[in-house]
Amino acid sequence: MMKNLNILFILLLTVSCADIPSTDKVLNDEDAKILAYLFDETSSDVPSYSYFVIKDGVFEIKSSIGYSDLETSTEATPETIYKITSTSKQFSAMALMLLINQGKLTYETTLTEIFPSLPSYCNTISVRHLLTHQSGLISYYQFIEEDRVRPLSNPEIFDILQSKDSTYFEPGTQFQYNQTGYALIPLIVEKLSGQPFAVFMKDEIFEKLGMNHSSIYDAQKQPKNRARGYLSNKDSTVLNEKSVTSENLGSKGVLPTVADYYKWDQALYSGALLPKNKLEEAFYHWENHQKTTDGGYGYGWYVDYENGHKVLSHYGSTTGFTSQVTRVPELQLTTGVFSNYEVNVRNLIHKTNALTSIYSDYKVPMPIETLMKMHIDNSNIQKAMAVYDKNKNNKKYKYTSTGVSLLGSEYYRHGKIEEAKALYEKSILEHPEDFGGFFGLGRLAKRNGNMEEAIAFYTKVVKINPDNPGLLSAVKRQLSEMKKED
Repeated sequence: MMKNLNILFILLLTVSCADIPSTDKVLNDEDAKILAYLFDETSSDVPSYSYFVIKDGVFEIKSSIGYSDLETSTEATPETIYKITSTSKQFSAMALMLLINQGKLTYETTLTEIFPSLPSYCNTISVRHLLTHQSGLISYYQFIEEDRVRPLSNPEIFDILQSKDSTYFEPGTQFQYNQTGYALIPLIVEKLSGQPFAVFMKDEIFEKLGMNHSSIYDAQKQPKNRARGYLSNKDSTVLNEKSVTSENLGSKGVLPTVADYYKWDQALYSGALLPKNKLEEAFYHWENHQKTTDGGYGYGWYVDYENGHKVLSHYGSTTGFTSQVTRVPELQLTTGVFSNYEVNVRNLIHKTNALTSIYSDYKVPMPIETLMKMHIDNSNIQKAMAVYDKNKNNKKYKYTSTGVSLLGSEYYRHGKIEEAKALYEKSILEHPEDFGGFFGLGRLAKRNGNMEEAIAFYTKVVKINPDNPGLLSAVKRQLSEMKKED
């Protein structure tokens, strides 16, 4: 009887989106305030997001806010189809895992064994290197001409790789998130399966799991109920869902509904696609070909550990769309947000962080910056600082060296300079070993024309030496330019 009542309650929950959804889980006042802030119904006249909590095999939350299509005033629902961008990588990884299980290749198979025409620098790049972003392949963003309009296709990426002669680093020696490796996966699948990538994914994954409304992106075939993509253009919201990388598959390209994603999520427990012992390989960080118990990256999943619980996650952002999914397998908990609004992906990360923490009863702590953000927006920066100091020893919250400075950068992007400055200063006070606060204050000083101060902060960034070659190079270049001007 109780089970039937729970099912009825969940069905009722999916019908109405008028209020912040609640389940039989009783929320305290603070948690209710956080969810009310993050899932604000007053913003329902903008592009949408659909969000969910799956706990113990059922939806605790399955709801949507806003419009999937502003032009036709179509409201989003859990049946809305979204581009989930880089969150697609978990599906692409599964495609290779299925081929490996079928004996058509191994994780150690190299690119030149699959594609003999590739140059010799691909001799040591393995399938596992592609999956774990340890290939060193040149990013496909480096291939794109400034005036290019036509989308970059997967075969074009392959052709350009044939004209290169090296990688960024020796394959297997480091991690560097790289879209190019995943863009090769559809080509591998097509060669070894003899099927178009979209057909393989439909036959081997979507249909087997009953994901009847999911597909691989095809610019010529727009499925019914697909959300249109939007972005902010100064004070307006404009339709914009195409870019030179929008048709790339493998690194992107999966279009599910929330309801279909539930079926995928449950299959990751059951072994419906792969034996569970083989499926588990995806959920570990790898050092070259060695499985580890460290945090890092598996096969299409970021891997982390919180209070002894493994936390798997992925985010995605592209023209017109963003997404974020978090899974805590030991707690049978998955949270996610799919959106047809190109906003900073950290906004979605704040939402999934809060859902994950609250619905795990804080077994997974909430990043303190998520709580701070609520108090900044609802009150002021001083209140947020007081909340930080008050909760320093509260195990419900997570403190990282980068969290507060990244929050500062969120406010900087929105032109809220006072808040950004205070957060950068707080970051330096709490985590002087992190470059983020110094970089932020340097950027603010340069913006205000205070070159002497900017040089001092940027010099500190170089001294700390962030593990970000692109950023470090840019800071050094700006330092050189400012010293000439000074």
